[in-house]
Amino acid sequence: LKSSADANKLRALRAFATGKADAGEYAKALAGLKQLEPLLRQAAAQPAAKDAATPSNDEFFKEWTAAKTDLQIAIDKVTKQLSQFAEAILETNEENLVWVAEEGLSQLLSELRDSAITIERSTSKTPAKVALKAKPALDKLRKQLQSAEVKACDDNQLGVTVTMSSTIGQAIKRLEETLKLANAG
Repeated sequence: LKSSADANKLRALRAFATGKADAGEYAKALAGLKQLEPLLRQAAAQPAAKDAATPSNDEFFKEWTAAKTDLQIAIDKVTKQLSQFAEAILETNEENLVWVAEEGLSQLLSELRDSAITIERSTSKTPAKVALKAKPALDKLRKQLQSAEVKACDDNQLGVTVTMSSTIGQAIKRLEETLKLANAG
């Protein structure tokens, strides 16, 4: 891309289209995607902007901040999904599931948020130190996503869409890719 402004525009359009699709506003999501297409074609046609030089600290921190924002957006999305799931569980009127709806889902979400907070607080003056602090929390978050509880929510039989593994997993992937920039520098 020509500039970081172009990259930011791509991210903003992607977030807009995703948000509209999640809200069921498919016409607006499609309009956002149509704006995104020419920018992607233009970016693909350009030669790679980076040479063999390593990324600057500014580039890393800018990308790291954006990646942490993606994680927060993912956690917020999952929070809404789990709220809907809890309501659906309570509507079953099954006594054994009341605790799951009222306490269990909150505990699961709290554990995910704690890991996200640890990642958010992984700060330092150098990218390498940020990576050192964040990596264990990212590993813990990835492990949490592989738990039986997360799988049970994602695969629920109540017709409620819950996408913890994929939604938070995508955010983790971006954070991990960003940490690779720290190791390159």
